Amino acid sequence: MKKLKVLVIDDVAEMRLLIKSFLKMSFPDIEMDLVSSGKDALSKIQVNTYDVVLCDWEMPEMNGDEILKWMKEQDGIKDIPFIMVTAHNEKEYILNAMKLGVTDYIIKPFTAEIIGNKISGVVKK
Repeated sequence: MKKLKVLVIDDVAEMRLLIKSFLKMSFPDIEMDLVSSGKDALSKIQVNTYDVVLCDWEMPEMNGDEILKWMKEQDGIKDIPFIMVTAHNEKEYILNAMKLGVTDYIIKPFTAEIIGNKISGVVKK
């Protein structure tokens, strides 16, 4: 099996590190790029190939839904699985994310098992 490559986008350093450690538990060989803004994410996505994007919803400058919308408009990357990571569990947020084409949704707080299962689920599809 090829090495999994994931882009983690979150403006909170502690959350990026938590996600990184949780992913390493489930996927010891994983390759990750961790970025703190939408702008950094767009430049990474344009030069790297990812198997999955994990993105926080609420961020300064550019929100997760804006990053998702941008990715869905780009040939070659619009099919990369996109998992929104957020504290929003309200129905309208989930429906909005689904309309935009989100692959899956992780609600904070989450466990290593939840994040591992969600990644495994979208990578197998």
